[in-house]
Amino acid sequence: MREIDVIVLGSGISGCATSAYLSQKGFKVAMISRDAGTAYHLPESWIYNSSCNMGNPKVGERLLSALKKNSSCVFCSASGQQTIEIKVKSSSNEVEYGDLVHVDRNLFDQVLLEAALDSGVEFFPKSIIKSCELSSISVNISYDSQSCSYELVAPIIVDATGKTAYLSQHLELPVEEQKLDQRIALFSHFELPSEVIHEMRIIAIEGGYLFSIPLSKNRISIGCVLAENSLDPSAPSDKLFSNTIALSSYLTNMLEGAKRVLPIIPAKNYRRVCVEPAGSCYRLVGDAAAFLDPFFSPGIDFAFFSAEQAAASIVQNTPESYTKAIQNWLKNQQSSVYQNIEKSLWNDILKLFADPHLPLQIPLMLTQAFTSVVRDGCSYSNGIQVARGAYATAVH
Repeated sequence: MREIDVIVLGSGISGCATSAYLSQKGFKVAMISRDAGTAYHLPESWIYNSSCNMGNPKVGERLLSALKKNSSCVFCSASGQQTIEIKVKSSSNEVEYGDLVHVDRNLFDQVLLEAALDSGVEFFPKSIIKSCELSSISVNISYDSQSCSYELVAPIIVDATGKTAYLSQHLELPVEEQKLDQRIALFSHFELPSEVIHEMRIIAIEGGYLFSIPLSKNRISIGCVLAENSLDPSAPSDKLFSNTIALSSYLTNMLEGAKRVLPIIPAKNYRRVCVEPAGSCYRLVGDAAAFLDPFFSPGIDFAFFSAEQAAASIVQNTPESYTKAIQNWLKNQQSSVYQNIEKSLWNDILKLFADPHLPLQIPLMLTQAFTSVVRDGCSYSNGIQVARGAYATAVH
């Protein structure tokens, strides 16, 4: 059994950031991850915040390589023959504070992982937790990592396992959950025999739509979004997924010879908040602490914010300050989403595409496709308000 200062579960944004912040303060940190360090994510939109650099300007510079301002999406029929392509272009490729950017999460997470390791964090990839015991003063965890068994004891543990929410489930912490709509998404990742076309594609089918989103040179995410009440609850996910994908000859042809590299993953649109994100020997950060909304909640900002606040509360041994900080952030975020919504001529159009299973950029693309893009008119922030207004109207 080894003694250490802090155990961190998960190596995503919040896990790497929390680990790095604490290591910079002189804490001995062990970061445990079920994967090799970075997992494949769907493309993500972010209002760029240059302060999210874990206290290291060089990290901020490296993160810029994972950000892109220009992007496109193709809306098409099931056959792929009738298409509408929408592109977002900027007069400058330089990313500035407040810009809406497309985030390559795989590269983004890799930069953060390297920064955490450079700060002295000890990393255990491909780990399986065997047991986790918490008392009022310490945490004892045993796990297997790359054919070796380990046991660590520490005064505190940080859960950065995302929506898996390992610790809150393990401790049976109280949570507030709310379903946001009646749709369900099924998706998986595929490796294609040839290079992926680097554009998002939304394919209309009866009762829903399909999507294809590039992840890397040869890897792509394919999925479907359907009304939950139209599905047979007894049908296996694999069968439902394959039958739905077969409705599109375009996707069927694309996936010929492809290798599926993930199981079929269901995803519901919901809100989840842990009521007790901090205790005497634990902190929950990122999505493990709160997941407001897959469409509007700025998960990257919350990951960095919760990581910084959790690290500060660990240094100062003030779990109550962390709980208060998280509650205030969530309150402010929720009010900014649904209050003072700006009306738009294009609200009815946006209702069709303001969908929680799609990246935020898609309704913004539509906003900017139908209006002149000027800073004092349809700015990025104005586009976000328009999209939020359409979403709130469509859902509620």
